[in-house]
Amino acid sequence: MTTEITLDGRRALRVESDSAFFRTGSSTMTLVGLRASMFAPTGVEAVTIEADSGALETDAQRLTALGAVIARARGEGVTVRTTELVFHPSTGRLTSDSATVVERGGSNERGPCFEGNALLTEWSLCSGFP
Repeated sequence: MTTEITLDGRRALRVESDSAFFRTGSSTMTLVGLRASMFAPTGVEAVTIEADSGALETDAQRLTALGAVIARARGEGVTVRTTELVFHPSTGRLTSDSATVVERGGSNERGPCFEGNALLTEWSLCSGFP
């Protein structure tokens, strides 16, 4: 399955999966073998996301990646690893309420949650990681 999400008339997100399951009366697709690409305003692929599974809420166009989630920012040298990552199209943000590791420039930072813009040019980890 492949689908694209546009924001303000431009391609923002392409979602691909090995399998997609639809339930009658539901606006949520369950995805297996998830791959997604986030696009910069110029149309260039800027971030890739890979996950074991996920869900795409077609009404809200919100994508949730689940399992072994890896998000890579091509030009930024940032890799985010977590077990849950949500793209919120209304705000253009990526968030996680799960433990997250951000790899950048040979170092790792850890936190119990994560928030960043969709292109991972700006991000932060919550404090208080044990």
